Amino acid sequence: MYYIFIRYTSITMPIPLLYVSILNLTTMYIYMHILNRLFSKVFLITTNPPNSRYESFVEYYNSVGLNYDLRISTNSSYFRKIYDGSFEINEQEQSLESAYTSILYESYYKNFDSIVILEDDNRFVENFEELFLEFYNNIPTDWNFLNLSNYPLGYHKTEENYIVTSVNEYVNKIKIKYSSNCMIFRCPTTYKMIADKIVSSKYPVDLVMIDFSHNNLLNSYSPVTDITNQLSTRISDVPIDRFKSLIR
Repeated sequence: MYYIFIRYTSITMPIPLLYVSILNLTTMYIYMHILNRLFSKVFLITTNPPNSRYESFVEYYNSVGLNYDLRISTNSSYFRKIYDGSFEINEQEQSLESAYTSILYESYYKNFDSIVILEDDNRFVENFEELFLEFYNNIPTDWNFLNLSNYPLGYHKTEENYIVTSVNEYVNKIKIKYSSNCMIFRCPTTYKMIADKIVSSKYPVDLVMIDFSHNNLLNSYSPVTDITNQLSTRISDVPIDRFKSLIR
């Protein structure tokens, strides 16, 4: 179901929005979230219900006016751990991969121009729209995917797991960046290329994306300023406003 968010004209919006007159009342704005305005489709991945995250993300995304297609990942019980000789891929990672590949293949076959994929522990910073537009308006035109993700609590950026080069004051070009809570992709051929790689390699989504960016197979960019938060944590003492990671 899609929601229409109404704002009185006294509220100033960063971008001109569609005007509508309702029952001869005052002119109002129909508000659409910036991600709905700029991209063809927004998908949100969660696990099998019931889960502790569901009420939290439904309430949150309603509050920020985001419309999304909810996708339930395949239950992790359908998978078994895989070890390729150097890396173990657990059942939860494969479950997440199943949702990504399903979305990417669907978007390929339906020829969506651009898509956003969110995970259920993603949250935006308070001034997300302003910061996102600063970033988006300054990215190079050759982009294939944008990684807006942030690292989960208890997993910090280091010189080994976070390697970027500066493009300008708002944009970094990615070589290595982990996490996948907020990703934006464009072009159907890109969707299929990524989905095929996930299926053939079985590696977690962020490792697959790193393979593309590190080897200059696809152009990936991220904002200099963190504009999302990931509520999952990998520490044992989980804060009340966080979720225990379902991956590791």
